[in-house]
Amino acid sequence: MFSGCEPGNIPQIITPDGNGKNDTWIIKYSDLYPEVTVLIFNRWGALVYKSEKPYLDNWTGEQNISGASSKDKLPAGTYFYQIDKGNGDALESGYLELVK
Repeated sequence: MFSGCEPGNIPQIITPDGNGKNDTWIIKYSDLYPEVTVLIFNRWGALVYKSEKPYLDNWTGEQNISGASSKDKLPAGTYFYQIDKGNGDALESGYLELVK
């Protein structure tokens, strides 16, 4: 796991294969920023995941956006994220790889 992940050191890989390593995307912001929201987009810019406040390090590569079947698993690939800490700071953004 990405233990000790500090803000600004966002993991760029998630491998939700059930082996207990990197199965969820852990950014550890919920303790520091109780209003944090995470958005994840596919390569075409479509929103595929939006966290509840706060994000609880629980994204496993599934979409949760209206119109999708509940818990639809996303295909392997590159995804883009935006993190809003909910405190007025600039958004953090970047990419991550979903590996299956």
